[in-house]
Amino acid sequence: DRTRAVTSRRRSHDAATASKPVPLLADPRVRRLVVANIASCLGTAMTALAVAFVAYLQTKSVVLTALVFSGNTLPFVFLAPLSGRLITHSDIRFVLAGGQAAKALLWAGVTVAAGLGALSYELLLAANFAYGSVSALIAAAWPRLIELLAPPDRLPDLTAMFKNTIPALAAIAGALLGGILLATLGDTWVFGINTVSYVPLAAA
Repeated sequence: DRTRAVTSRRRSHDAATASKPVPLLADPRVRRLVVANIASCLGTAMTALAVAFVAYLQTKSVVLTALVFSGNTLPFVFLAPLSGRLITHSDIRFVLAGGQAAKALLWAGVTVAAGLGALSYELLLAANFAYGSVSALIAAAWPRLIELLAPPDRLPDLTAMFKNTIPALAAIAGALLGGILLATLGDTWVFGINTVSYVPLAAA
């Protein structure tokens, strides 16, 4: 009877342990990706404010300012279908790393142009279109990477964190921080910080 009781307690303990959800951040790879994604989302939110500020400053037109942001979304209409094919024939880690590196190089060019006083509306529009194109091409890699890294039975939670929680919080914090930096240091610093923000994600 005593042996049966001990065995029963062990089974109960094992069952309780097995039923406990695995912490989302238990995997160091997930932790690195979360930190890197926060940095990237902050930089993106800051830059969105800077782009709107510079576009309106140069054109004094709300319509033309809004047009700049079409470059972020319009490429998805044409290039998003290619994203699935790209990750089918390539390692998703290389696809994501290459995409982040391309974004860093793109915004490095914008930073240099802003620092030299040569950042025109046309260049800003082209940069946003190029950024949207890269984002569209690597879009399908993100869900696949999250699926591979998610702990057992935690895929919905991890997906919500990357798709909703982090972007929402970063949008608020990034807008506030971007406004402070624009007012104190100028748009060149905002674009420069955004450039650096892609490096952790490329290396994650």
